[in-house]
Amino acid sequence: MQAHSLSDALSASPQIVLEDLNAIQEQGYESLLICRPDGEGGQLDSDLIAVEAEKLGLKTAYVPFEIGQNPGEVLPAFEAALNDLDGPVLGYCKSGMRVAVLWALSQKGKQSARDILAAGAAAGYDLSMLEAML
Repeated sequence: MQAHSLSDALSASPQIVLEDLNAIQEQGYESLLICRPDGEGGQLDSDLIAVEAEKLGLKTAYVPFEIGQNPGEVLPAFEAALNDLDGPVLGYCKSGMRVAVLWALSQKGKQSARDILAAGAAAGYDLSMLEAML
C-alpha cells in the first residue's frame, strides 16, 4: 500500500488488500474512504474491507466513483464522508487518482487552484485537467 498525502486530513492510495489494514492502522489512519466501485476489477468488495477494518477500529465510508462518471455527481457524498470520518483518512480507488480528483474539487474556494494543483503534484497526481474547474 502506497499512501500519497494530499493534505493533513487525507491521503490517497491505490487499491488495498486485507493484509494492508494493520499497516494502515499502524501508520495512524483513523478511517478509510472507499471510492472504488465494487466489482470493477476483481478487488475485494467494500463490505468485506469495512468489516475487517472496523475490527481494527478503523471507520469506513463507501463512496463509489466510476471511471468516466461526472465527479460532480459524487462530490457531495465525498465531502459528507470526509466530514463524518475521523482523520486522518486514507482514501483509495484503483490508482488513487479518483480520490485525488474528488479531493481537489472539494478544495475549490478553500485553497487557490495553484495550491490544489501543487498538492496533487506533490502526491504524484497530475490534476492539471481540473484547473479550469478550480
